Amino acid sequence: MHAATRTEIFDVPREAFYDVVVDYTAYPEFVDNVTRVQILKQDEGSARAKFFVKVVKELSYSLDLVQEHPSRVSWELVRSDIFQEMTGSWDLKAKGKKKTEVVYTVAVKPRVLAPQFLVRQLVQHSLPKMMQAFCDRARERA
Repeated sequence: MHAATRTEIFDVPREAFYDVVVDYTAYPEFVDNVTRVQILKQDEGSARAKFFVKVVKELSYSLDLVQEHPSRVSWELVRSDIFQEMTGSWDLKAKGKKKTEVVYTVAVKPRVLAPQFLVRQLVQHSLPKMMQAFCDRARERA
């Protein structure tokens, strides 16, 4: 299992950031490689969503998501073309009215062996870029 955690503080209200995280169908508009998202079920406290990503070819994975408004969204893998296992979370802590500490955690077990350099690439490049995309989207909406 490969795991990564990243913490950032963004100049955006926690509520605005949370709203972007749970707007799954909008991900293709601002998250790299996400081509579409299908909501299989959703209520105030949970969702099941199928995410389609383009990595050479289109692949998909479905997650059960637990939504704890406005501070946490966690997930667990249901089915995937890419992963055997995956869990993760967004943890959001208000730092005043307009700042949010964002902790993104993910643990994955790919279906194929993933070299350590790919995991480093995820932590050093992909995670910061993705987190910034969520922040930028939240700023647009705030």
